[in-house]
Amino acid sequence: MTTQWMSATAPTSVASSHTLLLRAFFVVTLCAFWIPFGAQMKSIASLLLIVACSAIAQVPRPDHIVIVIEENHDRSQIIQSYINGVEQAPYIDSLAADIGPSGHTADFTRSFDTGHGYPSQPNYLQFYSGDNQGCTDDYFPIAGSPFITANLARELLNTGLTFVAYSENRLGQGYVARHDPSRNWEGNGQNQIPPSTHADFSAFPSNFSQLPAVSYVIPTVMHDMHSPPPPPQPDLRVPTGDQWLRDHMDAYVQWCKTHNSLFILTFDEGHSGDGPICTLIIGEKIQGGQYAEAARNGIDHYSVLRTIEDAYGLPHAGPAITGLPAPTPAPIAIDNIWRGGLPTPTPSPGQCVVPNLVGLIANKTRAPWKAAGFSSKVQISGHPNGRVILQSIPAGTHADCDSTVMTVTTN
Repeated sequence: MTTQWMSATAPTSVASSHTLLLRAFFVVTLCAFWIPFGAQMKSIASLLLIVACSAIAQVPRPDHIVIVIEENHDRSQIIQSYINGVEQAPYIDSLAADIGPSGHTADFTRSFDTGHGYPSQPNYLQFYSGDNQGCTDDYFPIAGSPFITANLARELLNTGLTFVAYSENRLGQGYVARHDPSRNWEGNGQNQIPPSTHADFSAFPSNFSQLPAVSYVIPTVMHDMHSPPPPPQPDLRVPTGDQWLRDHMDAYVQWCKTHNSLFILTFDEGHSGDGPICTLIIGEKIQGGQYAEAARNGIDHYSVLRTIEDAYGLPHAGPAITGLPAPTPAPIAIDNIWRGGLPTPTPSPGQCVVPNLVGLIANKTRAPWKAAGFSSKVQISGHPNGRVILQSIPAGTHADCDSTVMTVTTN
């Protein structure tokens, strides 16, 4: 039986688009009442951008997604990393190498965390809920938890889908709650999730078709590349974590390549500064390749969260705002890695394809605009050194190369 991948935003119903527009109108109306006028236009523009991106992103719907988040290493310490001639992560390297025409790995060469100077826990919260929930440290329980804010598991449950976080040696040696973000929403209140959404990794099914729609797999700190062994043992964090992935995840990884499913491997943060970190998305419908995502300034945890949400047609949790100066990755779904996706029409003679300018510094938008073939101007509404939050013509649109005028709005 052939499984058909359907875009979460495919035009199976016009009602979905109407719902997005109504939601935008409702939220913008609230802003008019509750946000001081000086901030209204920025907030409204940001909200319209989020709704517009939700309406146009094209992400296929997988049967299952399994997510593993490793710890505290830069991409350069993982991919093709050798110490004294010894390859540090041969298994991950083998996954990253599956990028040929028939490959099934999207290897993101410019992937970043969202914590930016904060420790692990805020990054996990941002990946899971689109916000750090006010947390800037690794202490558990977090002040204010259990939270009542929107989150990935609750979104899935609300639509009849399933979620389970499988923790190795749950609540035992090596388990740390700060790496188990959904635990911060466990309860019976608004947007909270039941205890059944958490399990020990020993319950991870060997029949992968019985997996939930979305699963987290949370290794112990001995196996997620976080904690070095006590001295005088050598620091083998990366080889140990790499071997754990091979031993415990490879069966699923190989299965997902032929069963309409995904495996997402990433890191909470880099070792030095902001990365880049290693992020791989593997699956049957992935078009193998290395993806720099230059037009959107790379990807980050918010990009991956939005991809998962759009794959299942879920609302978007959290504002997904880093608060950093531009350029930072645009917090929209990754829609260019899918094999057999919607065909890209060829522009008519004299037409060019509009690039994505959101996330760029406004005075840096002219170069990609010209590179796309446009000879017309980019007009800036706002400060020229501000980050673009809205563009007047959606990315991917075919427009006249000579006469089209693009207007970008900054924050």
